[in-house]
This record gives sequence, C-alpha cells and structure tokens, in this order.
Amino acid sequence: MKSPARLIIMARQPLFGTGKRRLAAECGELVAWQFQRRNLERLIRTLGNDPRWQLELALTPRSSPAPVPLARRLPRHSQQAGDLGQRILGELFPPHRKTPPRPCLVIGADIAAVRPRHILLALRAMHHRDWVLGPAEDGGFWLIGTRVNRRKAPDFTGVPWGTAQAFEIVRQRLPGSCTLVDRLYDVDEASDLERWCQNR
Repeated sequence: MKSPARLIIMARQPLFGTGKRRLAAECGELVAWQFQRRNLERLIRTLGNDPRWQLELALTPRSSPAPVPLARRLPRHSQQAGDLGQRILGELFPPHRKTPPRPCLVIGADIAAVRPRHILLALRAMHHRDWVLGPAEDGGFWLIGTRVNRRKAPDFTGVPWGTAQAFEIVRQRLPGSCTLVDRLYDVDEASDLERWCQNR
C-alpha cells in the first residue's frame, strides 16, 4: 500500500514571551501567545484527520512536550538547527531517512486561511511538477513541497528571510519544474490578527 504524503507544520513552541514579536509589540505578549496556541490547534483540527496525508509537527526549540493538547496524538520532532532555510530543507531532505521517499509538504504555523483543499491542490500539482510553492501576501511563502527528495537539495544560503524578496529568490533556486498554489496571508501584525478573528 502506498504511503501517504507527509504534511509538516513547522511551529515554535508557544511559550509565553517568545515568538510573534511584531504581533506582541502591537497587541501584547498575551495576545501573541494566545494566537500561537489557537492557530496551531486550528491547523491540527483542520488538517489532522485526512488519510491522504500524514500530519507531523516539527518544533523549536524542542519536540517535547506537546505544544497543545491536540498535538499529543501526532508524530513530532525537533527542527534542525540553523536559519529558516536550513530548517526547511531539514524537513524536505531529512538526513537520516529510513523509509522510501514520498511527497512532502511543509507549512508554517502562523498561516491563517489554509484548508484541506489547499493541501490537496498542492499534492495534485506535484503529480506534474517537481516543486510546489504557496506564496504569502507579504512576499514570503506559506507552503513548500517536493516529490523529488532523492535529488540534491537547493541552495538557500543568503535568502533574506522575512522580506518581500524571499519568495521570488527561493522560486528561482528550485531545481526542476515548479507550480504555485493560492496566495494566503500569515498573522504578523495587529491588522492580520483582526482579519484572522473575523474569518476563523
């Protein structure tokens, strides 16, 4: 039987006073902490019960304990050390893989509007392309995936993460063919949080 694709949420442990610094500066530490917990719970609830993929958590700074109660039933592990590019590639190209390669998608934990249909669209796109990218409204990306993880990993050295140029630079560095899926937004500022509250 064919193994399902891997869908990995890269998340920071939602510890009070860490993460979402821009949001915390505008709305306070409590609001930032609550968003991290609530959105991670929402992602697990929304994406965690589909047989077409296996949902996993890649956590920083450590993989245990579970960051929210719903995560207790999910496979989870620590993110690789390094900058964001090294950590993403550590998920797509794990150095100690013991199972046959299979399609793998990586998403961030602060993406607001993702639904199962977005994941299914990305998986279908990889039937015909080597890579799939989900652009974010701020110039980054909320999803990256590949079906060709036997190949050498791309070079993400020097990518200006967190800037409006990150998406286009990463797109240019991906070897082989690439397709795009829907543009979504992540929650970094007070206006993003207001939008999230209105639409969740």
